[in-house]
Amino acid sequence: METMVATVLLVIVFMVASLIMNSLLAAQSKNDVTGLDQQLKKLEYRYLNQRLPLPHAETWKDWEIMVLEQDNNGRPMVQLSAKQDALKKEVTTYIPLKQ
Repeated sequence: METMVATVLLVIVFMVASLIMNSLLAAQSKNDVTGLDQQLKKLEYRYLNQRLPLPHAETWKDWEIMVLEQDNNGRPMVQLSAKQDALKKEVTTYIPLKQ
């Protein structure tokens, strides 16, 4: 009888641990923007080497990416912004322009 109780407790402990690990990994992958950062770096590289006409818009996976030239507090800058409507996330970076 004790063996049966110990087995059931072990199964419950491993099941709870598995559910916790699964939720942690799901949250980690949902918040991971490494691939998006790489795509924004590629666009920045293309812009800095005069290979990206402005304004530029593209879709990468489920992200909407916009590259615009704008004035930020009197300083000209290029804004790279990416939005994902499903998760309501936005990532924005700026490239200062040389005057």
